[in-house]
Amino acid sequence: MTAATEAAASIEHQQELFRLSFEESPVGMAVSRLDGTLIQVNSALAEMLDSTPERLLGSTMASWTHPGDRAVDADNVDALIRQTAKSHTLDKRLVTRDGRTLPVTVIATAVVNRDGPQLVVAHVVPRDSPS
Repeated sequence: MTAATEAAASIEHQQELFRLSFEESPVGMAVSRLDGTLIQVNSALAEMLDSTPERLLGSTMASWTHPGDRAVDADNVDALIRQTAKSHTLDKRLVTRDGRTLPVTVIATAVVNRDGPQLVVAHVVPRDSPS
């Protein structure tokens, strides 16, 4: 096997590992552009929102965020874009497709390369509703 063939096989293996980890995760996951547009979501997140991954793609995370939490969410994303934070953890509320409010914890991290932040990867975990 040549070095180029080994490198290609390694990349393919890593891509498949990421795909399986993403798709099969019991935790909601999303990849979005810096403007919040969802470009990849897993089934766990879609189920939380009473939707499908296909329906979520192209929408924005803000459109699924409770209006009362959007300003704080925008400030956190701005900090990721300005690179004053690498990640943030936030308790917030999402609004499902049928209008229910879902309390979640979101851990969001910027994907950064030499040109700066490119994407945001978010893990979304439901939390118990307040009593």
